Amino acid sequence: MKRLFLTAAMLAGIPLCALPIPSGHSQADRIEKIHARYVFVDTHAHPSRFHRAGIERIQKDELDRYRRSGMDMVVRSVSSDAAYQGGYTSRDGTQARRLPAGKDYPIKAGEAFAFTLDRFSRILKTTEDNDVVLALSPAQVQEAKAQGRLALMAALEGADGLEGSLDNLRDLHRQGLRLLQLVHFRANDLGFIQTEPYQAGGLMSSAEVSCASATGSESSSTCHTPTTKP
Repeated sequence: MKRLFLTAAMLAGIPLCALPIPSGHSQADRIEKIHARYVFVDTHAHPSRFHRAGIERIQKDELDRYRRSGMDMVVRSVSSDAAYQGGYTSRDGTQARRLPAGKDYPIKAGEAFAFTLDRFSRILKTTEDNDVVLALSPAQVQEAKAQGRLALMAALEGADGLEGSLDNLRDLHRQGLRLLQLVHFRANDLGFIQTEPYQAGGLMSSAEVSCASATGSESSSTCHTPTTKP
């Protein structure tokens, strides 16, 4: 059965300071040798604040900064709960004020997913550049690295924008979504919030159904759930 490429990270952290520096070699030499063997990834980013700012795409200077720092892939996260909580600028320039924790705007059905699609489109717009690749599989990321091209992975920070719909999840996957963080700053159809005040509700049973459906398996281990207090 086909498995979809949903992953929380593609790189285990390597403590560079823990590796001895051979005589006559610099730290840059050491990093270069490590980089030859591993993919360097920024596992959570909002470059150019594309997820909230009134821009069409991630700015080129942001992408150049990642290239200069040696990153091979950047995980760009859309905070889909912003549709409910505000703190963003619309395409027409109007601003939705950020509401206090626990407060939501009274939006209509379909509006949260429309917001998510709009922010997601800014990722796709960025990948129209020939030197940027939409990361759809590990093999594609490795190939992009070999070609000196930056890979961008599309992610959701909170499943709020799915509005509890597996069809919406499948739609986003077809467009390139490869990482789903189930919860963020508000409780949604899949689970409770990841931040204070702590709630011991955990995940809903529907979270397992969503992940299993998305991955084509009975395991939800490929969906990313933020760590909360025990």
